Amino acid sequence: MVVSLAGLLLCCGSVSGVVGVVLGHVARRRIRRTGQGGAGLALAGILVGWVGLVIFLLVLTWHILFNVMAVKIPGW
Repeated sequence: MVVSLAGLLLCCGSVSGVVGVVLGHVARRRIRRTGQGGAGLALAGILVGWVGLVIFLLVLTWHILFNVMAVKIPGW
């Protein structure tokens, strides 16, 4: 959860989003195996990681498309 939130707040969704998702899945598997608490936090970490990754990909796509349009259309 911490890695996913840090990535979302620091706008580094690509790397930390993936790390947050992976760590969230590892934590959920460990929680199921041992019966300890924290399943909600692990799920929240997975969801926040995916949200951060999707936001990063949308912004990256927008930047790429904007730059391609700016090159093709004179006067932009």
